[in-house]
Amino acid sequence: MLKRVIVYGLAFGSLSASMLLINFLNQLYLHRNFLSAVPTLGNIFILGIGVYLLVKSFMVEDAETPITLGKTLFASLTMALIAALCNVGVYKHIQSNQPVQFEHFKNSQVQAIDAYIAKDTTLVTTVAKKKKRETAIANLEEKLKVGTYASFEVQMYLSLSMIITLLVYIAKKKR
Repeated sequence: MLKRVIVYGLAFGSLSASMLLINFLNQLYLHRNFLSAVPTLGNIFILGIGVYLLVKSFMVEDAETPITLGKTLFASLTMALIAALCNVGVYKHIQSNQPVQFEHFKNSQVQAIDAYIAKDTTLVTTVAKKKKRETAIANLEEKLKVGTYASFEVQMYLSLSMIITLLVYIAKKKR
């Protein structure tokens, strides 16, 4: 069981991490169109398919003996954690070893903040605009840290894995 969980986690985690790499290296974050959404949505679908295949493989293998929800849930959560850690590793790689691409991403986010503040009609003084900009950039710096990104990825992958596992398990038990 553990071998299968690790293989599925690394396989679907590396596929998911490649979507993150494609997003950064091709600068898809600059555009607001369908193509820029493919890597982000791809991560969700890739993990969903991986968890579905893992749970189905447990159910097919153990057809003569009943499979417990606890075993299935633990395996899928472990697989999701491995996949999330693959994404965090790629994010750290981009941040450390691809500083030009990462700075370009960061600068595009700062430009978006500046554009939003320029459009904000509630801020009438330059002091208020400057304070709002400083606060927004401080929040951006915090969100771009590896630890914050890792927290988000792990939470997203674990919750998605749990939902899909429960849906597949319940659907299989109703038959």
